[in-house]
Amino acid sequence: YETLPDMPHGVFGYIRELDGGALAIFLNFDPESREVTSPVAGDVALSTIPEGPSSVDAGGALRLEPGHGLIVRVRT
Repeated sequence: YETLPDMPHGVFGYIRELDGGALAIFLNFDPESREVTSPVAGDVALSTIPEGPSSVDAGGALRLEPGHGLIVRVRT
């Protein structure tokens, strides 16, 4: 895996490449909401919050609630 740069305090982000594809994982361990600028574009494969986003744009803002985890299938 490769960690993503410039994640705010309490947020761990990384890219995992597997079988010719890639997943971006964002985990907010902070008790506060955090905003992340996504370095990738893709469709949300899994969110721990049902009303979370369905897709992510590269360079777009992504709001992570406390304890929120998000897995994005990266578009190539």
